[in-house]
Amino acid sequence: MKNRVFFGSLIALLIAGAGGWYFFSPGYAMTQLADAAREGDEGQLRQRVDFPRVREALKADLRAKLASTFASEETEGFGKLGAALGMAMIDPMVEGFVTPESIGSMVRNGKLTRPGEKPDAQAKASPEEADWAIEREGISRFKAMPVAKNVENPPALVFERDGIGWRLVEIDLPDDK
Repeated sequence: MKNRVFFGSLIALLIAGAGGWYFFSPGYAMTQLADAAREGDEGQLRQRVDFPRVREALKADLRAKLASTFASEETEGFGKLGAALGMAMIDPMVEGFVTPESIGSMVRNGKLTRPGEKPDAQAKASPEEADWAIEREGISRFKAMPVAKNVENPPALVFERDGIGWRLVEIDLPDDK
């Protein structure tokens, strides 16, 4: 009888722990990433962001957007040359953009900042950091979207499970409207 109670309690505890992990770990992962970004801790950012996967996903996304832009228009001559130059520039541009500093800035501000771009005067005047909303995409994936008052069409951060933790693996760029 005591063994049944013990195993029943153990199973209930495991189920409660798994449920707690499922509901609270994405928010905790986003808080850890935001803390690392706020502190400028490059080592923590490297642990929480899979930089090679983020770069490759961003390159693929930009290539697809560029290809669809030029496929939808009647391009000739210089248009095709521009497309070829744009495709050639994606790799070095993304390599230079996806750094711990730029990811940290995006997490703090809730928006993308181009390389070399300085924060605008309004952002300096109100050092308010972005809040993030979590959207589940199954057990092993979630998106974090900034809930910023002054950011239109913000990017979304996509996380995947890494053991019992989470890592940023992709940045979903907003659609141009």
